[in-house]
Amino acid sequence: MASPPHNWIGSILGAAVLSLLSAQALAQPSWWVTASTGIGVYARIGTNNFLVDMLPAGLERDAYSASVAIGHTLSKSPRAFVWESEMQVVQYQGRQGHWELDTSILFRWRDFPWNGKIQTTLAIGDGLSLASKTPVIEAQRNARTSKLLNFLVIEGTFAIPQRSDARIVLRLNHRSGIYGLFGGVSAGSNFVSLGIRMPLASLGGAP
Repeated sequence: MASPPHNWIGSILGAAVLSLLSAQALAQPSWWVTASTGIGVYARIGTNNFLVDMLPAGLERDAYSASVAIGHTLSKSPRAFVWESEMQVVQYQGRQGHWELDTSILFRWRDFPWNGKIQTTLAIGDGLSLASKTPVIEAQRNARTSKLLNFLVIEGTFAIPQRSDARIVLRLNHRSGIYGLFGGVSAGSNFVSLGIRMPLASLGGAP
């Protein structure tokens, strides 16, 4: 029996991320990898306020995710902030079982007064999200959805100075049509995830 289409699409998406793991990339301190797991949340809707619409109002039933992201720091100065690029592969579990590829450019602020005790960064990014098939949650909650939507991520990282190479990551992944700009899609889906980030060089990439 032939494999379902989303299985081989997921394999292609995974291969795209793995293709970044060249020896040259692994040796650069500006590359990092994030592994995380998440739960689905549904948002407040009908407010006509973009940020309020993203606030979690409750948990989705039986909706989970596991993801791996590869990121790269694009700028090194000024010290207070950096620009980054990221590509993430997500595998959904529970009510939906498709794969997803997310790409984004992030702005990360790193200058917080308490960094001597807890090193903290806060980032916001935007890009594109491509699902291997129509997401079940989006189809159930919205009159219209699409495999290709806008991708918005809000993320915080936390580490102690003695182990700043290992960071706890808390992030919100938001897919949406930006009020109809993507094929008339006016809503989307949200997943909150918790994970860990490590420099690729610390995983054996550096000589």
